[in-house]
Order: sequence, then structure tokens, then C-alpha cells
Amino acid sequence: MAYLREEAPRDILCLAGGSGLSPMVSISRAAAKSPALKDRNIHFIYGGRTPRDVCGEAMLRELEGFGTRIHYIGAISMPRSITGRRW
Repeated sequence: MAYLREEAPRDILCLAGGSGLSPMVSISRAAAKSPALKDRNIHFIYGGRTPRDVCGEAMLRELEGFGTRIHYIGAISMPRSITGRRW
């Protein structure tokens, strides 16, 4: 169960893959708007199998603070295709 904990004294880590994108984007949006969290960094990591499976960055780019306190990292588990070629 994921929800935004404004009282926690640390930065926020949103870690997601697949259908887990939606709740983590919601948490990030709420944290970006919260005056109580204005000094906290939000680290958003989204994983997929291939580069084309990685998404969510465009939604976070719309938030104030993207690139300064909101950081997006896309991760892949299959850096090469089955044929051995890069995607």
C-alpha cells in the first residue's frame, strides 16, 4: 500500500515498473504541490524490460521542480534484443 507520508523527514523515492506507474505518479504530483515538502527531493525510478517499455518521464516533466528537485531515472533489464543487437 503506497501513500504520501508528509511527516517523514527524508527525501521521497518512487520505485515502479509496469502498472505501478500510476500510483507513483500520483504520489509525485502530490509531493510536488505540498508546501510541507518543498525542500525534499523526489527520486522517481521506473523500470522496464526494453527502452520502449520505460515511460512516465513526460508526466513528471510537467511538474514544477523537474530537473532540480524531481529526478527521473529509467532502468531496463534487457539492454540487448534476443538477437544480440541493441534496441
